[in-house]
Amino acid sequence: MIKKRYFEMVNLIMNSNNEITVRDIADLYSITERSVRYDVNELNIFFNRKGKKNLLEISNNKLRLLCNRKEIDEIIKRIDITEYLLNEEERVMILAYEIFLLKDRFILQYFTEKYGLSKTTIRNSLKELNQIIGEYSLVIELDNNKGYKITGDEINIRKYMINILRQYLKTEKDETLRYTPFTEIIRQFLSEKEVGYAKTVIKRILTETGKTISDEAFETLQLFLIISRVRSRMGFRIEEDIENRIFLSKTTEFSKIAKILDEIKNIEEQDIYYFVDFFLGSYSYNTDYSYFLNWILMESLIEQLIRSLSDKLGIDFTKDMILRKELTNHLKPAIYRMKNKLKLTESILKEVKESYADLYYKTWSSLEKISDFINIPFDEDEAAFITVMIQRAVIRNTNVPILRKIPNILIVCGLGYSSSRFLYENISNRFQVNIIDIIPFNQLENYNYLKKADIVISTLAFNLEGIDVINVNPIMNENDIVKLRKYGLEERKNKIKLSELVSSIRGIFDEEKLKERLIADFGEYIYDDTVKSENWEKGFINMISRKGIILNADVSNMDEFIIFIGQAMIDAGLVKEGYVDELKNQVNQYGKYIMIGEKTILPHGQLLKNVKKTGFSLITLRNGVDFLGSEVRIAICLASRNKEEHLQAILELNRYMKIPDFEDELLSKINSEEIIEYLKSLKI
Repeated sequence: MIKKRYFEMVNLIMNSNNEITVRDIADLYSITERSVRYDVNELNIFFNRKGKKNLLEISNNKLRLLCNRKEIDEIIKRIDITEYLLNEEERVMILAYEIFLLKDRFILQYFTEKYGLSKTTIRNSLKELNQIIGEYSLVIELDNNKGYKITGDEINIRKYMINILRQYLKTEKDETLRYTPFTEIIRQFLSEKEVGYAKTVIKRILTETGKTISDEAFETLQLFLIISRVRSRMGFRIEEDIENRIFLSKTTEFSKIAKILDEIKNIEEQDIYYFVDFFLGSYSYNTDYSYFLNWILMESLIEQLIRSLSDKLGIDFTKDMILRKELTNHLKPAIYRMKNKLKLTESILKEVKESYADLYYKTWSSLEKISDFINIPFDEDEAAFITVMIQRAVIRNTNVPILRKIPNILIVCGLGYSSSRFLYENISNRFQVNIIDIIPFNQLENYNYLKKADIVISTLAFNLEGIDVINVNPIMNENDIVKLRKYGLEERKNKIKLSELVSSIRGIFDEEKLKERLIADFGEYIYDDTVKSENWEKGFINMISRKGIILNADVSNMDEFIIFIGQAMIDAGLVKEGYVDELKNQVNQYGKYIMIGEKTILPHGQLLKNVKKTGFSLITLRNGVDFLGSEVRIAICLASRNKEEHLQAILELNRYMKIPDFEDELLSKINSEEIIEYLKSLKI
């Protein structure tokens, strides 16, 4: 019987240039060296039965492959499911695959005969599967006369299929040898032709829309397209309507994507809407905005997270713009993933808990505010990635690295922006490197600057003609460090030359001038903890303009309402005339995503030139107006001179919106004083 570990071991040897020791394998799997030798013997016996020579040999306590990739692939394709020793997790996943491929109900006998398992074993696995799919609001129901059947919304079925199929697609993409027993089952509908076609479609969409997405997002969209076609062919349709349908239809991306997908067989209208929704939420390489979460609220939550971590760790991160950018780039798609129950394809949770246990739990506790905001528990794997960001920020704000002239390095990463930054920080802090670019794997074949790179460093295993590719882990271990040393990368010495420092400050006795000079000369390596925000503590009540509170106004439509809001902000002395056009543009760009409650919108401009001072206005309507299918009666409008002054107020507003009947209470007030007194009475 074949175990999963056997082929993982083969994969490790192949990616280590035949330099892996028996001890390395034993330590990795927490088994004895004797067990490793037993595994080698079993694998060789298996290959002998398939008509091949031995696969492995042990020489000088090192494992060495005796077959090439083509020979190994040939054997892998001939492995029957009954030859594989299934663990509980694999058994449950196989049942899931099979069940989702069956159009009708199924009976236990089908599985017992196909896999040689007892009915008791199958029942236990089905019970486990029921618990897993319960997270997707799915359930396995039993009809004693007809058998078992999975019930639930079709879109949730497809989301679950994406999560389990991503594991397979990953192994296909990076050409590793991690054989799983799902292979032949999946190939019943996930043919190479189907995968290739979907890949071509996604690339065409990226070209037409001009977007860059992570490999993780690329895989998700590719699978969504494949699964949509398969399920449609089986007669299954998405019946449930998508939230924010009207807004999605008005985006520029929708028209371009719809035109492409309309050419594909077995793609329904609802499939297109959900595809666009997935697409708009996949921008982990795009930092300018988010389609699925109000950017003002996101900034406020990130600020709160940073301040919480600063307090817990005793290190001021509030001026660390690298950390702020990394959190923004990770949290936007992370929230989207969590809301849609899409799991990260790679987990670093175990390594993080082992290496940074205390930091992980402090980070986890600080993420509670974001969990409260999105009303779902924060995913542990997502928290692990954020922990590594914080760890790098700790190093950044306690050490002073020096940049020296070094070889040109290109980083290629398959996990998205965050893991790319992990590598960037790990490598640049440890070695004297010049990192020329960071790109996702799906952009590699179109990349025009490979000739500028001396070395490619990647979390994925692949080969490039004429250039060395070094495969490392997102969180580099000692083996990775040794590997990079072998390629001649020189480790950096984290010191500034005393002569350079003395030369920089010579003759400067004024403290402010000294600070200016040091920032000018060593700004890349200096964290300025002397600047404090005076406005952080200002709450919502302190920042709402009395002149900007207008109640029970009369407007006939949303366009009129936006103009009315803008004029109220002008009359309150908060903004200039140009702010009205900004509000109009934002509504067109973000649509329903500016809504922060059932009846409330939070419009806000982004150009500082139109802002006189930071503050809020609050307008209520006598009668609601239609806004993309929702009735809006309240607008809380923000003008801000910078990214800090409004943050505490926004956090307070977010807490207000969670109070039951908050919107109804605002609508019941007849003047500004009643509004202010009501806000003062709230306990948040």
